[in-house]
Amino acid sequence: MSLKAIAESWARLWSQTNSAAFASIFDEAIVYRDNAFDIRRAGRAEVEEHHRIWLAAAPDFSIEIERLHESGDTVILEGLGRGAFSGEDLGGGALKATGKAFEGRLAAVIVCGDRGIVRCTEYYDRLQMPGLPLA
Repeated sequence: MSLKAIAESWARLWSQTNSAAFASIFDEAIVYRDNAFDIRRAGRAEVEEHHRIWLAAAPDFSIEIERLHESGDTVILEGLGRGAFSGEDLGGGALKATGKAFEGRLAAVIVCGDRGIVRCTEYYDRLQMPGLPLA
């Protein structure tokens, strides 16, 4: 699969509720970083849980790809994430669902290996998400 196809799958599967399908595009040894929330996930099972938790909080979340940059085994995706924080609370109730829509720019650095994505690092601004505290 090409880097472009892998990045397109990543964005498309983020926009779907099948967390097992999302996790299937990653290598078993994946290291996944969500820098906005300082979250590190290791292994396919943790990535699957990360996806499930996020989609439970923002069930209509979607990613629209604006640009892809490829080099070697790495693709950088620039896009727009949107949805509403209308589902479950996050962080065991520490972050309450606001019901408000959000839209914001994001970037993801995706490094691929022979068995799928081996490293994924997301960058986005939490200030774009209404009602979420910064600390």
